[in-house]
Amino acid sequence: MTSKRDAARNSTKPRVIRLLLALFAAASFDAAGIDQPVSAGTVALESAFWQCDFDATELGIGEVDAVACTAVYDMLKQRKFAGDFEKLLRWWERNKLLEHAKLRARSPPMQAPR
Repeated sequence: MTSKRDAARNSTKPRVIRLLLALFAAASFDAAGIDQPVSAGTVALESAFWQCDFDATELGIGEVDAVACTAVYDMLKQRKFAGDFEKLLRWWERNKLLEHAKLRARSPPMQAPR
């Protein structure tokens, strides 16, 4: 029988790849000089941010890919909130329950590669 943790381990690689693609998409928009309030790169970063937040909440911070998740957090804070942690925090508080419910319905949390 497959446990929740085993299932999470099996789904790690695609999620890490999505995190890295989100970073690449955001960096590509920066490199192209596109400065829009909501760009495709920002949407990808938000998605990656919520996946990291969900996984850290469900499994514990020590069980997620901290390097990738920190990079996602830093880039999202800069891009969406102009570096303002308080704005990011208020946004996170308003949206966490809904975003986590969406992720919980889709798939189990991931674990960092070992």
